[in-house]
Amino acid sequence: MVINGSGTGFDGAGGTSGTNFGGGGGGGGAGIRYSGQDISITSLGSISGGAGGQGGGVLNGTSGVGNGGGGGGGGSGIISVGPQARIANDGSIVGGFGGNGADGGFGGGGGAGGDGLLSLGGMANIINSGTIAGGVGGSGGASGGFGVKSTNGAGGTGINLSGQRNIIFNVGTVIGGEGNGGGTAIITRGQDTIYNAGTIAGALNNGTRSAAIEFGGAENRLNLYSGSTILGEIVINADATATISALDRGLTLDSDVRLGEGTSGVNFNTSFKDLELSGAISGNGVVNVRGGNVLTFSGASSYTGGTNISEGTLVANHANGNGVIDALGTGLISLNGGRLHSALGSSTLNSYLVAAGTTGTITTATGTSLWLNGGAGQSFSIEGDLVIGTDDARGDVIMDVIGTNAAPASTITVAYGRLIDGNGTLGSLSGAAGATRVASGAKIDFSTQGGTIRNLQDATPGHGGTVSWGNNQLRVNGGSFSGQFVSSPGGELVKGSTDTLLLKGDNSGFTGTTTVADGKLIVGDINHSSATLRGTIDVLSGATLGGHGSLGETTVRSGGIMSPGNSIGTLTVDGDLTLKPGSVLEIEIASNGTSDRVDVAGTATAPGSTVSVATIDPETSYQNGQLYHILTADGGISGEFAGVVSNSAFLDMSLAYGDTTADLIICLKTGCPRPVDPEIPGPGTPEPEKPSPALFTTVAQTRNQYATAGGLDSLAQTGSSLALYNTLLMLSADEARAAFDSLSGEAYASAKGVLIDDSQFIRNAALGRLQQAFGGAPATPINALSYAGAQRPVSASASAIDAAAPVGIAPSQNLYTAWGYAYGAWTRQDSNSNAGSVKSSVGGFVTGIDGTVLDTWRLGLLAGYSHSSFDVDDRASSGSSDNYTLGAYAGTEWTLNNGHALAFRSGLAYTWHDIDMNRSVAFPGFADNLTSDYDAGSFQLFGELGYKIHYGKALFEPYAGLAYVRLKTDGFDEKGQTAATLSVQSDTTETSFSTLGLRASTEFLLGSITATARTDLGWRHAYGDITPVSTASFIGSNAFSVSGLPIAEDAALIEAGLDFRLTEDATLGISYNGQFASGAKQNGFNAKLSVSF
Repeated sequence: MVINGSGTGFDGAGGTSGTNFGGGGGGGGAGIRYSGQDISITSLGSISGGAGGQGGGVLNGTSGVGNGGGGGGGGSGIISVGPQARIANDGSIVGGFGGNGADGGFGGGGGAGGDGLLSLGGMANIINSGTIAGGVGGSGGASGGFGVKSTNGAGGTGINLSGQRNIIFNVGTVIGGEGNGGGTAIITRGQDTIYNAGTIAGALNNGTRSAAIEFGGAENRLNLYSGSTILGEIVINADATATISALDRGLTLDSDVRLGEGTSGVNFNTSFKDLELSGAISGNGVVNVRGGNVLTFSGASSYTGGTNISEGTLVANHANGNGVIDALGTGLISLNGGRLHSALGSSTLNSYLVAAGTTGTITTATGTSLWLNGGAGQSFSIEGDLVIGTDDARGDVIMDVIGTNAAPASTITVAYGRLIDGNGTLGSLSGAAGATRVASGAKIDFSTQGGTIRNLQDATPGHGGTVSWGNNQLRVNGGSFSGQFVSSPGGELVKGSTDTLLLKGDNSGFTGTTTVADGKLIVGDINHSSATLRGTIDVLSGATLGGHGSLGETTVRSGGIMSPGNSIGTLTVDGDLTLKPGSVLEIEIASNGTSDRVDVAGTATAPGSTVSVATIDPETSYQNGQLYHILTADGGISGEFAGVVSNSAFLDMSLAYGDTTADLIICLKTGCPRPVDPEIPGPGTPEPEKPSPALFTTVAQTRNQYATAGGLDSLAQTGSSLALYNTLLMLSADEARAAFDSLSGEAYASAKGVLIDDSQFIRNAALGRLQQAFGGAPATPINALSYAGAQRPVSASASAIDAAAPVGIAPSQNLYTAWGYAYGAWTRQDSNSNAGSVKSSVGGFVTGIDGTVLDTWRLGLLAGYSHSSFDVDDRASSGSSDNYTLGAYAGTEWTLNNGHALAFRSGLAYTWHDIDMNRSVAFPGFADNLTSDYDAGSFQLFGELGYKIHYGKALFEPYAGLAYVRLKTDGFDEKGQTAATLSVQSDTTETSFSTLGLRASTEFLLGSITATARTDLGWRHAYGDITPVSTASFIGSNAFSVSGLPIAEDAALIEAGLDFRLTEDATLGISYNGQFASGAKQNGFNAKLSVSF
């Protein structure tokens, strides 16, 4: 619809006159009531609502008590009732005037003006380049009896939106109608957007202007362009929100903003352009600042809901007559990624400040100051990171607060200007895991009350600013700082907490006192040896003072530590040094023959103090003694140290004095000549020196410790061998014994015992197969798969046994059998007085094939694989072995005259072992991870005799067996990074076993299944090399031999199992095997499935 002309809604009918009461006037009609989608009013078009009818009069006149009729309300210019409408106006849309009230004893009230444009329910897209105005309210009638006039009607709303998601584009004028109240230019109900480059004005009623915009509901938007004029306040109703944005440069919003109750709030978005608010903000809602540009508050605001600055910069540009900033209301101010800037010169902010979430910034103009008072009884809270100052704003920020509460990871950076504590207490800066960073040229000033910095850092590495505190106390817990400390002579720097504070800058002008109360204060590391800290320094018990730099006059009290270097270095005292009784001078010695040293310009006083030697030179032999200069004093040394403190069980350390020097002498406890100054090593490798005998062996307590110590005593006095030797020199007796055990390589010996013991499973497989082959054997733990059946070609006694059994299967006449046997076992051997405990496990299988030879013999071949693993936890060692076996076996039975049988079984096998070992060697000052991969081979020969006795349904077999096992291990070299790597020699271990035992079995019916219960009890005795030995040498040492845990000399053998004959050709069996000895036990399980065909 296009409107080129004018149109007016019908006028309301006048009210009827009455004797005492006049009738009310009728309401005016809408200029257009529209339910379509598009309507366009051209510049020639004009739509007006109908006027309200006049109120009816009173026939008895105006002096009586009669009431004049009220005027009717004006009609709306346009009413849009469709679900979605587009309304374009280039002409005028005006609400109808309200009707006038009639005179009377009580005059009738004036009717309300109509809305210019009323949208009911749907979404409207309104484009206005003309005028949209609310109707004027009607005049109230005269009250003759009281000499006053009745109330005028309210002005109409310019645009009244009752739905949501409406959009207004205004480049013209939207204005409210004049009247008694009302007259708002635009009213919304939520999620509405206004784009304004024109005028939005509330009605001017008797000098008071109505609201320009009234936002209801959430997520409203007001976007401002050049040419935007808003006259009247912007009201954000209870629980409503609106976002105000500037889309062109240089815009100022002159309106006041009034916030309602509840969750109401206004968001200022500067993502596009800067914006200035010259009006005031009032009410209880919250103000949010976001976007990357600048928002300026130039009015005196009183809102109480707080300010959240998440992006961009908020400039406070209004203060009262006392210099107190009142542009930001009175609530909490949260810096959550944004910047708060004062452009007022010296001013005060009383709001409670919180640096929350991400990095916030506080600035004030260069040459000015900003006082942060925080309000009565409040503190400044840092929950995120805080930056003070920027390049364009280098003024002073003064925290005149009760305290500073910092979250664990918060950081404060003073980038420009100064951060100053005011009349309050600045408190702890930064969180426990955060930092306080001071940029070059910036300053933190604690001159009023002092304070605490948990972690002091440069803003840029190597470029620190200044920290000052006048006559107060500054406590710094830790950090790394290249800047300067400034205080008055009465000021005190306290190094607190257990952290380390490294000072890398020039503090030669510092005149205060430094107290090292806890942790470490390092003045200059190896890269900042020019660092200085003057004044006087006092080191308390439990604290450490160290570094490479230069100090003022220093006192170390009882329990305090002076540790020059911070690695190896010289610490200079430009004054006197006093080492109180009970204090410690801690010395390290470098690989180039130099040591830590303290050079004193004045007098050194050290009676009752001790020297502690933490490390020695790993590249210098001490077998002839060494001398080190550890203290020089130009003014002389007063008193002598109480002695040298060291944990070493192998070194004698003493002190020698000159007029101005104190020297440390280090000798082996076996004695040494008077040492001379160490020579700095030159090029080339010197000839190895012969080590002193029997030094490490003096503290050994076990056989393995003594053997290993003997090898270590012979270490060459050069290279990595000397480094290992010298590391051992610094150990206490207990530490040395633990080191000998760790270094010994004992696990290689214990691994031999494990492999020899595991050889039994091959013997068990072969002998068990032979028991089965001749039938009726009382304990047969194998036969996983067989070809043909049991073969008993000549054994009459075996046939007799089968005949007596409750259920039997006729023997097969097949000559060949294929079989298999699977096993697994877990062993624990306890430690003894020499070797550590061993845990091992093995799992594998054996398969074979055999046949009948010479009528009465069975001859077969076998092959197998197993995997063994072993752990020597006491020696931090572990290994594994893959084992591959080939063997042969043979056996027969002879029938005796008494009807019993004599069984002979025998075999031989060879196993190839592929072994991996890992050892972790660790003790104070030393660690290495050592690995090896080597081969071994084992040969075994075995046999047994058994005597079979049948008694009723049971079968018994006492037996005796012998076995010989020969294990040969190859030589190899470990892989590692130090001289602790072992070169292990090849070796042969020969062990024999005898076994006496009794087997028994019986068959019984379990339902329809034939079951066989079997057991085996035996005693095994070991002979020969029952304690395995490994011989090895370190790099640059003599060979030595250590032993592992012994193979059990006597052990009880237990086996119990059940077999179930599932069909005539299939048998399922399970069994348990145990081996028990003093300090050792083994548990194993076998499963078998026998299938004949």
